[in-house]
Amino acid sequence: SYFNVFQFDQALGSVSMGIFLGLVLGKPLGISLASFIAVKLHVGEMPAKASWVMLIAVACLGGIGFTMSIFVDTLSFGDQAPEITARLRDMGKVAVLMGSLCAGILGSILINIVHGIESKKVKN
Repeated sequence: SYFNVFQFDQALGSVSMGIFLGLVLGKPLGISLASFIAVKLHVGEMPAKASWVMLIAVACLGGIGFTMSIFVDTLSFGDQAPEITARLRDMGKVAVLMGSLCAGILGSILINIVHGIESKKVKN
């Protein structure tokens, strides 16, 4: 079943969980950290009226980039037996789609929450 992609498999490892966490946690963390470093080194600057909390919320949307992730997934698994390669690719694609969906939902929810909080601060 495709919904068992996050179970650890002795032969396949936990590839799906790595892909999922990379999209949902790794991409926002990397985007936020790179932005922070760029601002602190004066290589870039924050947009007017933008907060770090909103930047982190928007960075969560970075995990939606599933087109490139599926492309890399297709290229990554070729050194195993054909049946294992096919299963890894299928599991990877499902994990990419689920991770992208979760990243989009998480980003949207966080943006709405942060926007609501920041709007209340401006009104007061």
